[in-house]
Amino acid sequence: MVLISAILSYLLGSISPSYILGKILKGIDIREHGDGNAGTVNTYRILGLFPAIITAIFDLSKGLISFYISSRFLNLEGFLLSIPIIFSVLGHIFPFYLRFRGGQGAGTSTGFLLYFLAIQISRGFFPIESLIILLVLVLISAYVARKGEFVGIFILPVFLFLNIYFGRDSINSFYISLVTIYLIGLQLHNIIRYKFYKLKEKKDVIWWRVALRPLAMLFVIVDFYFGNKNSLILIGIVAMLFLFTDISRLAHRKVEKFMFSDLKYIFKKSEEGKFSSMTLFLLASFAIFLIFPRDISYLAFTFLVFGDLLSKIYGMRFGRIKLVGERTLEGTLSYFMGSLSSGYILSILIGIDIKILIIGSILASLTELVSIGIDDNFGVGIISGMGMSAFRYFKII
Repeated sequence: MVLISAILSYLLGSISPSYILGKILKGIDIREHGDGNAGTVNTYRILGLFPAIITAIFDLSKGLISFYISSRFLNLEGFLLSIPIIFSVLGHIFPFYLRFRGGQGAGTSTGFLLYFLAIQISRGFFPIESLIILLVLVLISAYVARKGEFVGIFILPVFLFLNIYFGRDSINSFYISLVTIYLIGLQLHNIIRYKFYKLKEKKDVIWWRVALRPLAMLFVIVDFYFGNKNSLILIGIVAMLFLFTDISRLAHRKVEKFMFSDLKYIFKKSEEGKFSSMTLFLLASFAIFLIFPRDISYLAFTFLVFGDLLSKIYGMRFGRIKLVGERTLEGTLSYFMGSLSSGYILSILIGIDIKILIIGSILASLTELVSIGIDDNFGVGIISGMGMSAFRYFKII
């Protein structure tokens, strides 16, 4: 029965409505036009709205048909039902009659995802609160990026975490995870393939420093498991090392010159004659963990890490509308996306009031926007922390 399910699912998945409609309506091979993909988006661009609707409906449902047949008539169950999921997607990607060059399987995968998600929601395994947060993030990222790949590569990992966390080890959660992991890989493939990763030129950014910033979440882990005293000791030691380096180069011109000529991939040009943003980030982190209660300090620190990360990547790639100085509306919205998404995951793990999270995310984003001439590490961490503490203390929310 497993073999029959695999063959049947592959054959159903290999039916390509976009290719068939292209031949019928215009006598063309749609894979030779547009982006070369036999999928819904390219069908809309080349053939129009109605053929795209037909393509979308069929691509979304053909995998579900094979899943239904396998479960109802071939008596497959449990993890064996991943067979029709996998082989229907493989059929879409590698149709034998098109020399194994079809679409990308996004439509078929999305059909599975929506179906199993609907089941999880109906059974109460996926909170409405999480769906609202995801919807807000989708709308903002869609406005900022205007490219499905950048929306997916941000939203899908957040969705994957929520599915695993709330799935309660259900088999439907496994199916969702299987499909979501594939879609994440597909978005990443398209970003690399079409070189969507190219950012607007900005010389004063050192990307290895940006990429490594999430490692700072180790401070939160140390604080959570080993206590505030130990986390402050760790942050203090690391901060002192960076502070000593900065003082040494600022006090000696030759050291400064050496670091900014021979070690130019460590320091940014704008940091010449100043304390580095790395040092200021660590000092701000120490202040946050010292001043605020545990949950508030975690949120404020998380905003510093992931709000800044998304603001740099999405803001520099898609920034269009300037607001204050060089900062853009898209960069500010990206800061909010990073703060809200990472803060929400943190709030689920350790139990933080979502209203506090929303207030903090808004304050962090606005502070980062207006902190011209002031290091935003201090501004974002301290102001968002104070704001969240005040709202809690005065019971405004």
